[in-house]
Amino acid sequence: MKRVAILVETALASGRSILAGISQYLHEHDDWSVFHPTGHIGSTELSGLEQWDGDGIIARISNEHVLHAVQQKGVPVVDVLGNEPDSHYPLVKSDDRAIGQLVGKHLMGAGHRAFGFFGLDDERYSLEREASFKESVAERANFFQSLKINQGERDSGQWVENVEKVTTWIESLPKPIGIMVASDQFGPI
Repeated sequence: MKRVAILVETALASGRSILAGISQYLHEHDDWSVFHPTGHIGSTELSGLEQWDGDGIIARISNEHVLHAVQQKGVPVVDVLGNEPDSHYPLVKSDDRAIGQLVGKHLMGAGHRAFGFFGLDDERYSLEREASFKESVAERANFFQSLKINQGERDSGQWVENVEKVTTWIESLPKPIGIMVASDQFGPI
């Protein structure tokens, strides 16, 4: 039996989808024993990993801390996020460039010539989506502007400031405008 650690936070739909796929595999195969610590949104809980003795890890390597923790285990790792550029582990994730292109194509098809992007300035997926989106609308755009925040600014203690920042930004944009939001996690802002 293979002992696999699953280091995937479940507060976002993407993490839950990853776990659903793993769960489906587990229902079809009975050769895995799974270790899955859970934690709060935006975190990958590592408690218990030091004592865990297993054969491999599936992880959302979100920062250097998580990267270091999985490297210390000395087992095969698959990264399902791709946020750490120094991670040389095999990567399984969304095609962020294709996502940006699809959104650009859709908004141009709706007749937009002014475009905006809202995302994170410290998340690789967001930066890749923004770059691809901007490239895809470049020929048609007569306006493009981004608003990016960092993970620290997403703290619920800054909720009012975030809402005001986004509201002020949207109010300042020319209308009509097509705005790409990097992730559904920004819907509540």
